[in-house]
Amino acid sequence: MAVIGSFNSRPEAELAAGMLEGNGIPATVMGDDAGGAAGVNLSAGGYRVAVPDDQRAEAEALLEPVEESRPTQTTPDRPGRPLALQVAAFLLLAIVVIAVLSSLLD
Repeated sequence: MAVIGSFNSRPEAELAAGMLEGNGIPATVMGDDAGGAAGVNLSAGGYRVAVPDDQRAEAEALLEPVEESRPTQTTPDRPGRPLALQVAAFLLLAIVVIAVLSSLLD
């Protein structure tokens, strides 16, 4: 199997794999998201799409337009989350963890 693309989310990877399979190329989506329970990818490199080695060139040609139009995390004009939002999310998570732990210790 040859990895032909990396995607930031499972739906993006599944869409690419579906397009390949619709064109007769078997495709597999790989990424560690704890079977969907985590809600996010737990492995480095995002979600990867792999195809049989002998169909790599054809698959890459089919995905090329998708790769060019899809923004990536390294695009400079794509702003990240504001710092205030990140801090607020962290504080909310900390409050929830403290509440759960305190209820378990009672």
